[in-house]
Amino acid sequence: MATDLQTVKLHGYSFPDWQFTFNLASATAKTDRAGPMTLDTSGPNQMKIGADDTPIDGVLLTYEDRTIEGIKVGTVSLKFAAKFLIKAADALAVGDTAICAGGGEVRKWITGVDAAVPARAANVVTEVTGGYATIVKQ
Repeated sequence: MATDLQTVKLHGYSFPDWQFTFNLASATAKTDRAGPMTLDTSGPNQMKIGADDTPIDGVLLTYEDRTIEGIKVGTVSLKFAAKFLIKAADALAVGDTAICAGGGEVRKWITGVDAAVPARAANVVTEVTGGYATIVKQ
C-alpha cells in the first residue's frame, strides 16, 4: 500500500492531561479498546461502549478485567483525535458532528432527529477514508 507522505493525519495524537481511569460497565470487553465510549449513568465514574444515539464522550485506551475484584477499569481519553469505524451506509463527511452508532461504530448526528445533545457531542469529523472517520474531540 502506498503512503502519501504529504498528507496530514490527525488520528493517534495523545492528550495525557485528558486521560483518566474509569470504571467500565460489565459488558465492556477487551475488544472495545479504541472504541467510542459514553458516560454510563448507572454508576459513579463509569463509562460504556456507546450505544446508538449517544454522544462520544471519550475513547477507550486501556482495559483491565478485574472481575475477581468485582470491577473492570480502563483509561479513557476525554480529549482525542481518533479513528473510528463508520456505520455501514452512513453519510458521515468532513465537518459533520459524529455520535455513537452502537457496536463500536460512529455515525452522523442529524439535527432535529437524534436525541444526543450536539454541545456534548462536539466531535468534529476531520477525515473520512476507507470506511473510517477521524474524529477530533473539541
